[in-house]
Amino acid sequence: MKKIIITALTLLVFGYASVAQEAKPKKSDATVEQVLGMYVFVDSAPKAEYQFLGSVGAGSGLGKAMVGAAEFDAKKMRLIKKLKEEYPNADGIIIHFARGGKDTADAIKFKE
Repeated sequence: MKKIIITALTLLVFGYASVAQEAKPKKSDATVEQVLGMYVFVDSAPKAEYQFLGSVGAGSGLGKAMVGAAEFDAKKMRLIKKLKEEYPNADGIIIHFARGGKDTADAIKFKE
């Protein structure tokens, strides 16, 4: 009986320790912002499983010079709006900005 109690307590302590470790955020963890109801990923991808629906493109890339926040936001909004038109059932967007090339975005639908 004593062995059973000790074993149960040991498992309980190790189980709690592993849960506490998982609760600590990793350096790569982040909170994803939503724009117009879409989860927006830029230079990143969701950890949750998703289905690729298709891609859209919009205009030329960011170019060689640094651009301001206003231009970045305008390009991001253009991609989001175009993606919403072509893939209205999409849950999220993965944006790929290309220096000197065509900016693209992938439409995704999260699996339940």
